[in-house]
Amino acid sequence: MNFDRSDAKEVKIAVICSALHAACDVSMWCYGVSGELYFTTSNCKTELDAFFTAGGCKEWALSQKDRLETPLIMSDPLGFLWAGEFIEGVENLGRLLVLIGPTFPSENSINSIEQRIREMNLALSSRGVASRVFNHVPVVPIAIMKRYISMLHFVISDKVIPSGEFIYQSHIHRDDPLDAAGSLPASRHYLDYESEFTREQMLLQCVKDGNPNYYALMREAGAHSLSNLYAIGDPLLEAKYTVVIFAAKCAGAAIEGGLSPKLARQLETQTVGQAERCRTITELSELNQRTYETFVDMVHKLRNQGQISKPVQAVCDYIKTHFMEQIRLEDLAKAACYSEYYLTRKFQKEMGQRISDYIRDTRLEYAKIWLISTEKSIQEISELLQFCSRNYFSRVFKEKEGISPQEYRERSGVLRRE
Repeated sequence: MNFDRSDAKEVKIAVICSALHAACDVSMWCYGVSGELYFTTSNCKTELDAFFTAGGCKEWALSQKDRLETPLIMSDPLGFLWAGEFIEGVENLGRLLVLIGPTFPSENSINSIEQRIREMNLALSSRGVASRVFNHVPVVPIAIMKRYISMLHFVISDKVIPSGEFIYQSHIHRDDPLDAAGSLPASRHYLDYESEFTREQMLLQCVKDGNPNYYALMREAGAHSLSNLYAIGDPLLEAKYTVVIFAAKCAGAAIEGGLSPKLARQLETQTVGQAERCRTITELSELNQRTYETFVDMVHKLRNQGQISKPVQAVCDYIKTHFMEQIRLEDLAKAACYSEYYLTRKFQKEMGQRISDYIRDTRLEYAKIWLISTEKSIQEISELLQFCSRNYFSRVFKEKEGISPQEYRERSGVLRRE
């Protein structure tokens, strides 16, 4: 294939894929809708194409050929992760599948990979090939892989897409009783433990609040996805542990948000059973995302069943999504489709507090998360949460919590520097 003479879109695809290959050793592949391989930047073309086929990823990907400009993420029992999407043809070749990969989502032990190879229904010659080839496959956490596919999607479609709209490979239509799923292994640098805890606390706060706009909030807060920190040498098992533990934490947050313990534990138990039956990381990734969204939705619906009207709930949702921005009463009135005067009276009647107090309390909840999970200074936190000064932030925090922000941080048992 000669991308040099292609149109601007094809040149952009070639440039980004070449950059990924040069900087991260992530290869690019182009397949026709019948499965013929037209082009790849991989140095292990024959071997990796064979594993793409043997692991079931090619068959599944080609079954999605009608999903134009929709990112696909897939993986196989060996642990290879692939991502890409279909585009209209290059050089009159018709519809093409553009892929990047394969990658491993975390460090893999040799024993773990060899065990996976033995479990796959492969000829002995293919098993030997796998042992030689896997060293050429880069380790890219799934959270980073999602960013790569988002970049590829942008150059293909000129559109930004949230990872929640990706299509994940699922074996639900096969003979084995698998549901869909997901979780994500990640880096193990010291700072990643801190950022992981912060992301997790933000996500759980959204469950507790029943905040349906959690994705926008996570994007603003830099908490795009969870990362797996259970380094036991088996990526699939690490991913299962992450899903199960996170589901338990979501159940606890949902109960705090008002959901009945029975419903919360039922969903948690269901997730544990589904995770146990999953055989790939992409299945686990879909399950993790779906479980989280279900918890948020259940709490949100529960709160909407009360005495809060839809306009007031819209205002609450707006505040929870935009609490790191300046919030104007006119914007809230627009969200509720009410006049400012009528909205302030209606809000106080239904919520039992003024809008300004609700905004303050929402910001203080996230301030507590940052105080115990980040190294952000109290000044930084006060600025991020739109308090006019550190002194004012400290005063309202103490009025609400009974102790100063610094005391709250120290009582968390985590040593932080100012």
